[in-house]
Amino acid sequence: MSPRDDQGSPWPDADAPDEDRLPGRLGDLVRGALSPATPTDAAPLVRLRLAEPDPDRSVDRLYEQGRCDDPELAALARLVAVAALPNPGIDLSARVLTAIQQPARSSRRLAETGSVALDGDGRRRVWWWVCVGHLAAALVLVVLRPASEAGSVEENAGPAQIMATAAPSRPATWSDGGASLLATRARLVSRSALADSHGLGAVQPVVRGSVAWLVAQQRIGGPDDGRLAPMDLGPDRALAVQAFATLAMLGEGLDDHEREIAIHRSLAWIGRQPSPQDPQALAAIAWCRVEASLLTGDPDWRRQAEIDLARLPPMAAGPAAAAAVLALETANAGGLEVPRRLLESVRRQIGRPLPKDEDPTLLGLSALTRMILGLRGLTSTTASLDRLDRLPVAPVADPLAWIAPSLALREAGGERWDRWVATRLLPLARRFEPVGSERWAMPGEAVRWAGDAGGPVAATAWAVLCLQAPYRTVPLAGSGR
Repeated sequence: MSPRDDQGSPWPDADAPDEDRLPGRLGDLVRGALSPATPTDAAPLVRLRLAEPDPDRSVDRLYEQGRCDDPELAALARLVAVAALPNPGIDLSARVLTAIQQPARSSRRLAETGSVALDGDGRRRVWWWVCVGHLAAALVLVVLRPASEAGSVEENAGPAQIMATAAPSRPATWSDGGASLLATRARLVSRSALADSHGLGAVQPVVRGSVAWLVAQQRIGGPDDGRLAPMDLGPDRALAVQAFATLAMLGEGLDDHEREIAIHRSLAWIGRQPSPQDPQALAAIAWCRVEASLLTGDPDWRRQAEIDLARLPPMAAGPAAAAAVLALETANAGGLEVPRRLLESVRRQIGRPLPKDEDPTLLGLSALTRMILGLRGLTSTTASLDRLDRLPVAPVADPLAWIAPSLALREAGGERWDRWVATRLLPLARRFEPVGSERWAMPGEAVRWAGDAGGPVAATAWAVLCLQAPYRTVPLAGSGR
């Protein structure tokens, strides 16, 4: 074996056997593989591509002038060039026309004469398929029409038809109503018919105009985007007013796009604020988010509503009691996760015992909670309703305290409800003042508490919540109307 020759193979002897020359060849291959690749000057091809006046031919010219010696690569280039050409399309109009105009038994005559005119057989065939198509469409409409209109109400429907549509079988308790508890507010025709049947049809334009006024008060853009509450309120009081205003908008359903957007923005503003410490603000926000989650089915609002319910402190008699009871009972009926211990505590402390004071909120909550639980026939329930009915009319309207009594007396119906409408709700509606075209607002000084708690926004929201009593929830079985 000769020493290694740096200029060539370690086996320079050409006469050496084949098996002896193999290591040398392997060494040449390894050195060749490790050597840097010879650079390729792509500048001519790039200049050719940039100077090509006809882009559709650039691919072909590139591969033709680039002198591709690999036959497989050349075949791929031709395939790419063909694929890059525009699709010439296929004209089937003549064949389609022939197929339409050619009856099965006249194909031979068509082939012989070249005529494509319809004969009698062809016309009968076309008309037969037209008739069959219309008959099939009519049958489909007959089958699908009842199902598609199961949730709809004719514009001239009466209260009985409205209720039959919104709640085919009226629930005995709110829990039996489930997520359909808020179905009565879904459409304008439902709201109008129920308000009319409860003696409040004449004030419906005022209610709708007041909600439109609340929507118009919402701030647009900036850090306060979506805010309804006045700027001069403290954080907790502003959140409570915002929640009540949003509840008033939710009471008119989601069948108006502008109102629906305002509801989303209002809830978004609430979500950006620190959690309040005031029990009334906590309860109002929880009630607001519960209704929003049930109306929209939004899972994020549902989760947030359940968090709000878990944050509610133990409730005693006070301004926050009505919002807390309605938040918990509405959530429980709608299938949300509710703190069971808190729910039972509220029922035991506020709903079941007869109030000692002649407080309209507590009397209304006591009667309403009993009817929600299916205890309408108890003597104590009737006693709460009678005490509520006998309350003297206050010189100053107090809609914040009238929300629960309005819902309870709506359930009771009869003469008690008629007297409540005549002595509280209709006089309350007459306190609204027109603001622009078809908009109304309640002056803050016209109702109790509103002067210090949000002025016209709070006053308007509370009054609207009272006037929405006929359709805020589905009436229970055995209600007066």
